[in-house]
Amino acid sequence: MVPQQRRSLLIVTLLILLAAGGVFLYTSFLRNPQTVEINPEELRELQAIRLQNERTKSQQSGTQAELFPFNPNQCDSLSFIRLGLLPWQAHNALQYRRKGGVWRSAEHFSHLYGLSDSAYRRLAPYIQIPDAESQSEDAHHQLRDTTSHANYTPKLSKGQVVSLNTADTTTLKSVPGIGSYYARKIVTYREQLGGFHSKEQLREIPDLPEDIVQWVAIDEPVVLRKLNVNKATFRQLVRHPYLNYEQVKSIFDYRRMYGNLTSWKDLMLTGNFTEKEINTRLNYYFEF
Repeated sequence: MVPQQRRSLLIVTLLILLAAGGVFLYTSFLRNPQTVEINPEELRELQAIRLQNERTKSQQSGTQAELFPFNPNQCDSLSFIRLGLLPWQAHNALQYRRKGGVWRSAEHFSHLYGLSDSAYRRLAPYIQIPDAESQSEDAHHQLRDTTSHANYTPKLSKGQVVSLNTADTTTLKSVPGIGSYYARKIVTYREQLGGFHSKEQLREIPDLPEDIVQWVAIDEPVVLRKLNVNKATFRQLVRHPYLNYEQVKSIFDYRRMYGNLTSWKDLMLTGNFTEKEINTRLNYYFEF
């Protein structure tokens, strides 16, 4: 075989190997990509989260949330998002209804966990609840007025504190300025986080009294509930207050393409995470 023929044969062999490699890559990564299993209910919530992200960008450019008449007992998650609620607030509303809860008045809707006073005032004129759903509201108020004195919780004296990570709603109501509504907000946020590592995290809950940190303490050692970034579902991660949709998407894109993460540094190049955020927030609540 002459040298020219050997070169031709070598070139043909290389082309065949390249073609075979291309077919392997196509069948392994393009035709059969690993996907995240999401049921229809999760999909609706994720669509609502995506809509909220788009709405946030629109609001930054000057576009406001839509306002229209609505019945909170019938709204789906997308409707709540259009009205300006955050995804986790919309989820709380749906969760309340799934457990049999019914809002009987506009004022009653103000008790939705995470709904600030300013947001409620903006939505209140548009809340429409039929008489059939609100007819027992008078009886509800009568019962509340009758039992309010019996249920009164004595307030703390100066120098007394409650344990922020173990106190139930009744104990939290002993803090000056905290009633049932804010006690529920604190407990719910604690559950969403996995526990408080600092009293200053209470500042993340809208409208709490400014001086609340003087009435609470965090017991040592601090025990926090952590999520494993490599094992948690999309839904579990996106519900955490310290992660947004784009960040969770980055996590799952990395897991799908490269396997398990070893640390938050694996995601620094995505631009969705900052070193400050990792050190002051994420390291407390996530593990690998």
